[in-house]
Amino acid sequence: ALFAFFHATGLSDGSPVRGLRPPRSAQPVMGLSAGQVRALLRLPSRTSFSGNRDLALMELLYGCGLRLEELLALRVADVDVTGAELKIEGGRRRVVPLGRQTTKVMTRYLASRAQKLSQLNIQRVEAGVLFVSNRGGRLRPRTAQNVIERYVRRLEGSDPVTSPGERSRRGATALRSAFAQHLLDAGADAAGVGILMGKSRAPTPASMNLEDVQRRYDQAHPRSRLADAEDGVDD
Repeated sequence: ALFAFFHATGLSDGSPVRGLRPPRSAQPVMGLSAGQVRALLRLPSRTSFSGNRDLALMELLYGCGLRLEELLALRVADVDVTGAELKIEGGRRRVVPLGRQTTKVMTRYLASRAQKLSQLNIQRVEAGVLFVSNRGGRLRPRTAQNVIERYVRRLEGSDPVTSPGERSRRGATALRSAFAQHLLDAGADAAGVGILMGKSRAPTPASMNLEDVQRRYDQAHPRSRLADAEDGVDD
């Protein structure tokens, strides 16, 4: 009615929808398969600090289903390689299991991190943060996201990512999503996956404790102790 009034009085002679484009139909987002993730995790160097750090970043995103902000907030004290557990602090505190392969990767990264800081003559990093840059400072979110995207581009052999949607699909979110999908595909229940991912509204049965979660993880996750022992993947 308002446009009709404007048109009748000569205040407007055009269509109010001129220049507007119809919304694009939603494109299905293809997640990473377990095989693609294994190939992705083989890409980083095992002999350099940056390679070991990059591998540890991706291992924890996929092996533990962390959010990027949770990952970069981790401290060295939060990683228990002896008990194969990771303590997540913050708003959604929880303890998540580390698979055999992820534990090996974290052990190697911790040694590489200590050596790097010694070379830089850095005695103490801000708040004992786990992931550090090549200069020894706290690793920033954009840097970490760029690192992950770069490896996925290498895997895909594609052009650099330009759109935010593609960055989300190829970056940290892609590995966290793969964590959930691969557990569910292997038969894990949604409640157990919700616990591991820190979903505050997960429908958690009262009887499900950490031992239950560990058992379900070992039975289902491709990077678990059982799966690694059977497949013999990735040193």
